[in-house]
Amino acid sequence: MHRGVESRSTGRSSTTLCAVPNKPKTPQRVIRVDDELWEAFGQAAKRHDPPMDRSAAVRWFMRWFVGEVDNLPERPEQPE
Repeated sequence: MHRGVESRSTGRSSTTLCAVPNKPKTPQRVIRVDDELWEAFGQAAKRHDPPMDRSAAVRWFMRWFVGEVDNLPERPEQPE
């Protein structure tokens, strides 16, 4: 379970509540990605040392791509 996320049962279905700040620092962006790639990317992000979420990995790549940073994170080991 993610930090700030709480699941509650309402009798008929389960609802997930997320803690969202009133004024987020950054706007939410939407991208289209194949389900298989999205899942593989999420699993790879979890295997990274230290673990990261997809958003952190995408932002790191974007900063590298525009020249704000000089290095990319090491690829996590492949699952066996």
